[in-house]
Amino acid sequence: MAWKVTWKQWWYRQRRKIRLILLRLLRILQVNEYTFIFAIAAFVGVLSGGIGGFIRVWFVESYRWVWSSFLPNLGINDNFRWIVFMLAPAVGALLLYPLIKWRPDATYGHHGIPFVMEKIALGGGVIPPYVIPLRTIATTFTIASGGSAGRESPVVQIGASIGSWVGQILHLHQDKVKVLLGCGASAGIAAVFDTPLAGVMFSLELLLGEWTIMSTGPLIISAVFAVAIERILYKGTVEIISVPPYVFHSLKELIFYFLTGIICGILAWLFIVSLNTLESFLERIPNYLPLKLFLGGLIVGILGLMYPEIRGSQYEPIAHVFSQHYLIRECILLFLFKMIATLATLGSGASGGELAPSLFMGAMIGSALGLSFQAFAPAIVSPGVYALAGMVAFTGAIMHAPMTLMLMAVELTKTYSAMLPMMVAVLTATVVARSLNRDSLYTAVLRNKGILFYLGRDENILKQLKVRHIMRHQVTAIPYNARFRDVVSLLLNHPGMYFPVIDEDHRVIGLISLDELKTYLHDESLHDVVIAEDIANEAIPVIHPDDDLVKALEKMNLADLDELPVTEGGRLEGMVTRRDILKAYQKAIIEKKYITHDIQTL
Repeated sequence: MAWKVTWKQWWYRQRRKIRLILLRLLRILQVNEYTFIFAIAAFVGVLSGGIGGFIRVWFVESYRWVWSSFLPNLGINDNFRWIVFMLAPAVGALLLYPLIKWRPDATYGHHGIPFVMEKIALGGGVIPPYVIPLRTIATTFTIASGGSAGRESPVVQIGASIGSWVGQILHLHQDKVKVLLGCGASAGIAAVFDTPLAGVMFSLELLLGEWTIMSTGPLIISAVFAVAIERILYKGTVEIISVPPYVFHSLKELIFYFLTGIICGILAWLFIVSLNTLESFLERIPNYLPLKLFLGGLIVGILGLMYPEIRGSQYEPIAHVFSQHYLIRECILLFLFKMIATLATLGSGASGGELAPSLFMGAMIGSALGLSFQAFAPAIVSPGVYALAGMVAFTGAIMHAPMTLMLMAVELTKTYSAMLPMMVAVLTATVVARSLNRDSLYTAVLRNKGILFYLGRDENILKQLKVRHIMRHQVTAIPYNARFRDVVSLLLNHPGMYFPVIDEDHRVIGLISLDELKTYLHDESLHDVVIAEDIANEAIPVIHPDDDLVKALEKMNLADLDELPVTEGGRLEGMVTRRDILKAYQKAIIEKKYITHDIQTL
C-alpha cells in the first residue's frame, strides 16, 4: 500500500512539472485559448495517429503470424490440424479471462466505445491510462486467435484514452478534457481507416453531439495530424476497397436502394437486439466466464472450418464481394456465419469491436440483394455498388451514425460516384432501425447500466431537472413597437445576445439577436421607421417552466439557438440558456457522485 501511495505522489509531482513547463512556454509565446486547445489537439492527433496506426498494424500482423506461420508449422498431422484450427479461437478467448477478471472496464467485450461515451456523460471525460495497454493486449488475443471482432473500436478507446490522459496531465477543465477525448477518438478512427473526415464526424455524431468551433476545430486538427503521421509511418498499409464504376441510370433504381436500406435496417435491428439479449442473458450467469469465453470461441472455430473468411478482422472478403467473386448463396451464408460468429465472440465477452464485422455483414447482404435485383433489371443494377450501399447502410443503422458511414465509405473507396445510392440506403436503414429500437449498439449497452445517452450526456439526469429551477427571471424585454434606435440603445446597454419581444399583455411574439440588427445598421433612413416587431424572429419555439432539460435542449437544437424565452400561458416568465443547462447538469453529476460515494461508505 505504501508503494502505491509513493508512486501516486511521484506521478502527481511529474504531472505538475510537465504542466508548469508547458504553461511557462505558452506564456512566453503569448498563446490564446483557441491556439492553445488547437495545439494540444495536434499533439493528441500525433500521439493517437502514431500509436493507433501501430496497434492497427499489430493486430493485422499478429493474425497473419498465427494463421500463416505459427499454426501451420506446429508439426501436427494434416488429419488432426482441423482440431487445432477449431480450438484456436477458444484458446485465445480463455487467455482473456484473467484480464477481464482484473479490469473488465478495459477488456470486456465490445464495450470500448460505450465506455468512452459513459466517461463523457458522467465521468468528465476522465479515462484511466491503463486502458491503453490492457485493451491492446486483450484485443490481440481475440483477433490473433481468430475471434470475429474488429480492431477499430479498441483503437478508438485507446485514442480517447490518450486524449483524456493529455487533458488530465495539463489539469484542464473537464469540458476541454472531453474535447481532447473526442480528438483522440477522431484520430483513432482516422488512423485506422485513413479517413480524417469520417474521424471528425464520428466524434461529433456519436460522442460529443456539439457542433461549435471549440469542438469541431480541434477534432479536425487532431484527425489531420493523425492521418499525416499514419501515412508517414505506415504508408500503404490501409486497405483501400476498389468499387466498380457507378453510373446513375434511372429513377427506378432508387426503389432498389430503398429496399436495400429497409432490409439492412431490419437486419441491423435484429443484430443489435440479438447481441444485447445474449449479453444480458450471459451476464445473469456470472460464475461461468471461462466457460462462456471457451464456448464463444469454439463456435467461431467450428464456423471457421467451413468459411475461414469469418475469422478475425479480415477485409479481403469485402474486396472480393465488390468484384463479384461470391454467388447469392455464398453471400447469404457468409452473412449468417459472420453474424453468428460475431455474436458468439462479443456476446461471450471477448475483447474487440463491431465495426469491421458490421462492414463485412453489410457488404455480403448488399451483394446478395444486388445480385437478386440484377435478375429484374440487369441493365441498371451493378451488384458491386449494392455491396457498398449495404455495407454503409447496415453499419450506419447499427451505429445510428449515417453521416459517419457515408464519409467513411467515400474516403475508403476513393470514389464519389456512388454517393447517391449510399445516401438513400444508409438514411433509410437508420430510420428503420431507429423506428424499431431507439438504441444503437452502443447506447443499448449504456441503457442496461441505467444511462440514457443524449448529446454526450445522461438523459436520465437531464429529465429530472426542470426549466423553472434554472431559468433567469431578470430579463430585458423589448416592447414590440419600440423604434430601431431605442432597440439598439437598449441592447447595447444590457448584457446578453438574445432579447424577447413582447406585446402589451407581456406575451412573447419573437426574439431579437444582435446578429439580426446588423442588417439595418448601415441604412440610417430605416432607424426611425423600423420597429422591434419588424426585425423579431417569430419562428422560435418557446419553453415552458415545467419542461425538463431534454425538451429544452431539443427546442434549442431545433431553432439553432443558445437561448430561448420561457413562457407560461404565453406570457414571458424568464429566459434559459444552453450554458444554464450545462451548469445544472454538471452540478447534478457532482451531487450524484457524492450521494453514491456516501451510500457506498455506509
